[in-house]
Amino acid sequence: MKAISFNTLAEFKRACVKGNYIKGGYFNFARGEKNKSVWREIVGSQSNACKLKTEGVLGGSWFYYPKASECEIEQGESGSVLKIFEDRVKVGGNDLRADTSWLKYDLEQGKYQESDLERYRKQVAEYQVGENA
Repeated sequence: MKAISFNTLAEFKRACVKGNYIKGGYFNFARGEKNKSVWREIVGSQSNACKLKTEGVLGGSWFYYPKASECEIEQGESGSVLKIFEDRVKVGGNDLRADTSWLKYDLEQGKYQESDLERYRKQVAEYQVGENA
């Protein structure tokens, strides 16, 4: 398998066409851990996602592209890697996504102040795209 080089999310999306392959996955999900090192064939694509051939799933499973603000591109020895990040916040003993609706509500109602929050960014996935050599 030959990894395809890309520098932007748009280039990554253009490379995700039927017949190419994707390797990677989300870190905290059993299926993602299993598929992180496996090249999966792209069997369809559209503007917001591509469909991956998936064992045991009729027709395949969809990988929805992240927003550009949620990802970074890293050039490594094995080619370009799309890294997906999630904005998180620690508050009141909880570790949550920063866009959680109840957190916004609690901030508006004065239950928490912005100074009570510890905001950070966490990598949740990484992907590569490739083609047959």
